[in-house]
Amino acid sequence: MEEIQKYIVSSNDAFDLNMYRPGDHSYVVPEKFPVFKKPFHPRHTYPIFGEDEAILGYSKLQLDLRFRTTDMKPRFAIKYKEKWKPIGETQPMDVKKMMLDYCPDFDFSENYPEDIHGPEWRPPGKLVRRWKHATSTYEVWQTTLTDPRALEIFRNFQILIPFFIEGGVIQTTTEDEWTLRRWKLFLAYDVTPFKESDDELTNISPYIFAGFATSYRLWVMPCLEVMKTIGALPTQPESTNGNAADLEKSWKPPAAVINSDGTPNVDSGFDDHKQPSRERISQFVILPPYQHQSIGSHIYQAMVRDFLRDENVFEITVEDPNERFDDMRDWNDLVRLSSDPVWQSLSLPETIPSDRLKRKDLIPTSILVDQTKAAHLRRKFKISSRQFSRLTEMHLLNTIPVRHRTPLRIAKKENAPDENDRKYYFWRMLVKERIFYRNCDVLMQLPTREEQREKVTQSLNLVQEEYNRILGKLPDWIEYAKLAEDGGVDEAYANRAEVRTNRALKRVRIVDDEDEMDEDQAPKKSKIYEDEDDD
Repeated sequence: MEEIQKYIVSSNDAFDLNMYRPGDHSYVVPEKFPVFKKPFHPRHTYPIFGEDEAILGYSKLQLDLRFRTTDMKPRFAIKYKEKWKPIGETQPMDVKKMMLDYCPDFDFSENYPEDIHGPEWRPPGKLVRRWKHATSTYEVWQTTLTDPRALEIFRNFQILIPFFIEGGVIQTTTEDEWTLRRWKLFLAYDVTPFKESDDELTNISPYIFAGFATSYRLWVMPCLEVMKTIGALPTQPESTNGNAADLEKSWKPPAAVINSDGTPNVDSGFDDHKQPSRERISQFVILPPYQHQSIGSHIYQAMVRDFLRDENVFEITVEDPNERFDDMRDWNDLVRLSSDPVWQSLSLPETIPSDRLKRKDLIPTSILVDQTKAAHLRRKFKISSRQFSRLTEMHLLNTIPVRHRTPLRIAKKENAPDENDRKYYFWRMLVKERIFYRNCDVLMQLPTREEQREKVTQSLNLVQEEYNRILGKLPDWIEYAKLAEDGGVDEAYANRAEVRTNRALKRVRIVDDEDEMDEDQAPKKSKIYEDEDDD
């Protein structure tokens, strides 16, 4: 048994991931000059090597996978000290075959490409964001998969999707243009200029791939609400006299001309890209050497800015976000909303008529939150329903002083003498209502109403812990955003460390709802997200 253990290695540890410069390799030898001094490793390899994430048959196995810094062209080499001699049916794993079986389009060449990417090399698409972090400079480029160069880069790094996204899968990229044009690709690069002492690098592109994100466009049924949101309603017919109810009765959604295979008939003049849509953030990866540098936030901000400018985007959604992405998204969304005067004006009522708080009545959410303002903000910022509810709950909790956020102060409920205690009681009612309706199927399986109420209260307390954690760090994010706006990102990053030292934060990780679901029910294209920033 001890002899066999010598030939079993962790597939995660066996992979050494690194990058190489796109230069003249007779002069700059990649083996001697990797970009990172220490290689990094995948978080997941079970899609390729099984749930045990182990490889049998080699001692001191090293799977050396390096990517070219510019277009991510891979170079793969297998190294080991000794190979297991087969005994009966027990054979060493064929590592390269298993890799090819899982991702047949991947280039597993052991040779470095000979073409040179000089200082003039640029990523495909358009530059949408540029900033500095300490002494480094970064850029985000936006493109679509219909661009041949973008599609090639995407194919080159696709192996990173299962490596760093829980449940991530390799996608088919041989689809027709109609499908490919629905994908947007955001590429983040480290573009820090070389030092003058790096003479051997002067003729090489400084671009180093740091991470990426994708989004996928999903059609939305062009109902009246959607068309209102994107400002696409036709002129009101005279028969309606400007009456909204009459307009709803008389208005008919536009007819799309669809082929028998479900694709739009382009010859008919129907442009699928100009129809009301949801933009779904689908994949999001920051390479380990570049994590915790706010790159994820900058990519997310670039994506949201693009979606907000697109008049055909009705809503921005996210596919199966992990906890770190949720945090980053919450902070960025709250910062964006914080400067809006309508958002600032949202508040909880000081009192509610007693006849609206009868035990058997529904919770009066229309009184707790101004529905007109909420609908306006959700349409303006194109935030999905669940995410907007969470952000609103956080904002309203933040209007209540911390010392009033405890159940011990609300024994008298709506009759509490302090208005902040009453607001906290109303806030708990609001969150309980959302928790109940999101989990009603599970709650209805509990035998008694008392158990249902107890379970909802437990979930509410966990939600508040989570919100307190997010809100505890929000002032840092708002202050950083102001510094970046007023003094430039260099000053912002210089001051951010000082901002952080002024606050202590107890990090607690909980789950919002017990029965978490995707934000909308549209068909999924891929799973999403792993370790995407951001501190």
